[in-house]
Amino acid sequence: MRRLASLALALALFALLAVPILADSLFLPAVMWRYQAPVINRVFVVGNSISYHPVKPEIGWDNDWGMAATSIDRDYVHRLAAMIGTRQSAPPTTRVFRSTVASLTQRAPAIIGEIAAIQPDLIIVQVSDNMPESDATQDSFYTPYASLLESIRGVSGAQIICVGSWSSVAPVRDGFILEAATINGAAFVPITDLSLQYENRAESQMACLGTGICWHPSDAGMERIAERIMQALG
Repeated sequence: MRRLASLALALALFALLAVPILADSLFLPAVMWRYQAPVINRVFVVGNSISYHPVKPEIGWDNDWGMAATSIDRDYVHRLAAMIGTRQSAPPTTRVFRSTVASLTQRAPAIIGEIAAIQPDLIIVQVSDNMPESDATQDSFYTPYASLLESIRGVSGAQIICVGSWSSVAPVRDGFILEAATINGAAFVPITDLSLQYENRAESQMACLGTGICWHPSDAGMERIAERIMQALG
């Protein structure tokens, strides 16, 4: 009986001494470990007028950046670059290739050629809004969109972010984007809900005369889009 009591006492003392040691060796490294996001030096965007629109005086657009931001540093592409820059040593360079879904098949060779040459670290595809929801079908929307993603995967290992439709009603288009993104290992970022908030639309910050400019995101809307993409980056 004494031997059993002595053994029990010895085990109890060992447990008291060993637990702090084990805690130091097992748990502290996990607390001290920090996630290091991959460095993004180059961002390539395939986008419509939300990403970039050149000067077009006949509609009242005299700027050379994402419509309808009030300055170049406030469109979502440049806000995203600035956000990325805050978590690494410097912001990435950006390149926007203008396109719509309807023109993807025609422009895909040039897009893929630039991606192969530039070798970006992040690729953003934002092209769905110029096709009405009622016109979006498997052939007209999904096939060219998915084909582009597949072609990108053939020349680049970059992270791909597929941005959804800005339009207030887009279940078909966003459904096609989500399916194509999932199949090709890309992230889907929905933004339709953002367009439903008045402050996120350009009409909240400027007067428009039926030119289509006010359909676009405001500075606040651009900020929200950039934030959504940053969340997807992790």
